[in-house]
Amino acid sequence: MTGGDCSGYTGMSCDCSYRKGGCYITRLPPASAACNCKYRGFWTCSGEVTRCRDPNSPYCTSPGFNQPTCQQGGGDCGAY
Repeated sequence: MTGGDCSGYTGMSCDCSYRKGGCYITRLPPASAACNCKYRGFWTCSGEVTRCRDPNSPYCTSPGFNQPTCQQGGGDCGAY
């Protein structure tokens, strides 16, 4: 996945939840994509599949439930 508009990621999903401090990933994005976690208010977060900040990063090519993977999406990763 490289660049383009985000509507190209249709059918792919990821998700984020809230805990003290911010958001964290609860459903991983597909390989070579990232999850942009967003705080929605009232202790709720959501996630949207987006391109990775660094497509060559191992946290992009093989995402995990960790802060470096979350940071690939460029969103709120404050719960880690």
